[in-house]
Amino acid sequence: MTQSYLRPRLSLVFVGALIVAVNSQNVVRVDDSSVYHPTSNLGGIQYSRRFSPYEWNTVTAGDQSQRYNNTYTQTQTWRSQLFFAFQGSAIAYYADRPPGNGTLALSLDGGPNVLVNWTNAGTTTQYQQLLWSDNGLGSGDHSLVIGNANRNNPSLGLDYLAVTPWNGADITPQRTGPGSSAVSPGALVVDNEDPAIQYLSATWKQWVTSGSTSSQNMYFNSTEHCTTTAGASLSFRFNGTALWYFAEDYATSSKLRFAIDGQIEQYANAAGTRTYWSTQKLVWGITGLTPEPHTVTVTHTGEGTWACLDFFMYLPSSQNQAIPTPTPTPAPGRSNSPPAGAIAGGVVGGVTLVALLSVFVLLRKRRQLQRSTGDPSQATHAEDPMYQIKQVDPPYSVNNLGSIPIPEQQPYGPHNNIGRGSSIPATVWTGSTYTGHPEPH
Repeated sequence: MTQSYLRPRLSLVFVGALIVAVNSQNVVRVDDSSVYHPTSNLGGIQYSRRFSPYEWNTVTAGDQSQRYNNTYTQTQTWRSQLFFAFQGSAIAYYADRPPGNGTLALSLDGGPNVLVNWTNAGTTTQYQQLLWSDNGLGSGDHSLVIGNANRNNPSLGLDYLAVTPWNGADITPQRTGPGSSAVSPGALVVDNEDPAIQYLSATWKQWVTSGSTSSQNMYFNSTEHCTTTAGASLSFRFNGTALWYFAEDYATSSKLRFAIDGQIEQYANAAGTRTYWSTQKLVWGITGLTPEPHTVTVTHTGEGTWACLDFFMYLPSSQNQAIPTPTPTPAPGRSNSPPAGAIAGGVVGGVTLVALLSVFVLLRKRRQLQRSTGDPSQATHAEDPMYQIKQVDPPYSVNNLGSIPIPEQQPYGPHNNIGRGSSIPATVWTGSTYTGHPEPH
């Protein structure tokens, strides 16, 4: 859980021109430096950090002036990934093409992988190269996952993404990722690994995602908790007025029961209509709760197979409610105003009387204090009680993209269960194959 901050929208203006709308081309460029942050950039690019906090790094080598916005982000770790959710009719991926060759794998909307091979026969790096693009996308949410699938050449980088918006410069997704527009501004993210979430059954297991040649799904923070046991529950206590539940969209996902404070009971079906899955989807939400602590309990109903949690978002209750200063209401005026002399005399007399009374009260108070304490200089007073401010837990750590050496990594299998139990079965694609439009090479 995190402290309360106002939540910006991805498609609006970002400091330092991280996202720039090019009106003449009707394109929104999402720079590699527009990184997800739990308070300042919920809709930013999510870079995986499953293997190391330094899995992705900012690159200073090369000619920075040739790169968009003078920045570049890169990983040398096999099976690293990045995730970005958006709305738009087209998207393109731009990166460096250093001398030699490379391979990357990407997936749009949870579809099958597209392997992109590139070659640079020259001796110098080619900058701002179009490595892949797709157009004709629908008007709903989309998510792009790019992964490093080449074990022998694990280099993968990003200069920027170019999105063609449907309206103006707004590419904000509605129900995908923590930057969803369906979630109220100021909402906080609580990942499935947060200790505030209590898994009430041992059948809840943690699952992870990583890049491979067959799958490029990416959970938020690369982790998710799932169970296949009917009746298995989890609970989360929060102080807020609204709550949202995010999980994967998959054909075998189960129906879930949500209970608020043991009274409000609602149901949601997380199962999608497709035979492949996409991640970080808004499954259920509730608003209009009273501004006080609440407990939500989520239960696998037995309909469907997989009950999963990626993350919660909640809107905190007001932490600082100002106490308004009462404004005296003047008495209605009389129709016959008294003469000025009477007013002046009344004022002088009133002031004199108030002054005499004040002196009398102070002297009497002083005598009482002298009798009770023996020390006329000692005075006591009690302040009015203040409203308590709820202190929420700090967010999980978010590491900056620093230029720090990357430790050696061991091979990492996709969808490995880092808890007990078996792994999630691989998704079987039965529809038409998505090919995209990679740049000729």
